[in-house]
Amino acid sequence: MADLSWIDIVDTAVKVGFGALASGLATYKVTKLRLSHENKKIVFENKVAILCDIVRCVEESTNIINDFSHKSRSISLPSGSEQVLIESEKLMKGYTKMGEAQGLSHMLGLDKMSLEIDKLCSSLNSLYCLIADSPANFDINNATEKILVINASLTALRKETAEAYSSIGI
Repeated sequence: MADLSWIDIVDTAVKVGFGALASGLATYKVTKLRLSHENKKIVFENKVAILCDIVRCVEESTNIINDFSHKSRSISLPSGSEQVLIESEKLMKGYTKMGEAQGLSHMLGLDKMSLEIDKLCSSLNSLYCLIADSPANFDINNATEKILVINASLTALRKETAEAYSSIGI
């Protein structure tokens, strides 16, 4: 009888031990899965926030370009050449915002978006150089062509932005 109670005690201890081990392993696995999901969620939220910053930079730059475009048409040349030059300096502010957006897109690994931003920056710089080199004599038709190129770049950039939003996920 003594042997039987000793076996019962060992049996109960083994069952409790294995039960505790199974419970501990299950708790560890569930906690690991939950933390993994939370980490993915944080990464996703950070990517969305950075993408929102990119869009904000692009929109600020677009507003600057549009303001310049409308103001430059209303200024009479050559008497308003100084005003055109002042307004063209705002294009460099737009250029700087685009550079910020390009850096952020590189950080997210959005190479196509970065390439589109680079094309847009190049177009902005080209327009700025056209105006800054000779504000009294710049050709409005040439400037219009450059603005059309900028608009085409913006359209391509918007497409890349939509693809970037759809490509990030948990």
